Amino acid sequence: MDPFNSNLRKLEEAWGMLDEAMKDFDDNVGLLIPSTREFYLYQINNESAQVITDRREEGFAPHVLGGLNIRLGSSFNEIDSVAAEKGWGPLLYYTALVSTSPSFLAPTQDKSQVTDAAIKVWQKMPDNLIEKKPIENPVHDFEELNNSYKASNVLVRKYKDSIEKAKKRHESLISNYEDSEEANTFVWNACADYLDKKMGEIY
Repeated sequence: MDPFNSNLRKLEEAWGMLDEAMKDFDDNVGLLIPSTREFYLYQINNESAQVITDRREEGFAPHVLGGLNIRLGSSFNEIDSVAAEKGWGPLLYYTALVSTSPSFLAPTQDKSQVTDAAIKVWQKMPDNLIEKKPIENPVHDFEELNNSYKASNVLVRKYKDSIEKAKKRHESLISNYEDSEEANTFVWNACADYLDKKMGEIY
């Protein structure tokens, strides 16, 4: 079997062991990366487009699939906040890993902000698809949380094109509005508000 396809199968099997099936990019998923530290997935359909037209921020939340923010560091980047609808969490992590490659990305080093779901994600990171490096002065009880991770070439090959297409779907949607800059800011604020509220519910 082709090593590339073999590695992808191991990836899919690993995520299949999670309580929720991993979702993947499709033609109705947009990706907004407003800065080097923010990643938001959302549904693109007639309803979400109308909400943008009407600027009803509270109406956009049901269309948000998840958000992930990172804290930039000198040795490695660190997850600052993350929340997602069922099945979309793993894709967010991989989007961040691939998008920030070749930098390393680590779980939050604040023990009070690590959920069971996040622990599962890091525990299921397949060794042959992720490069990992131990963190100096570890703080967590789980070994997987005391490493920083970098996407392997296999992960980059699998997701790079899909990530770019999802970004272009967002850009294409926003370009339909005369006030495209305001429309983009609206989506950004709505997604950020979704993440803030989800984090508030968790902590």
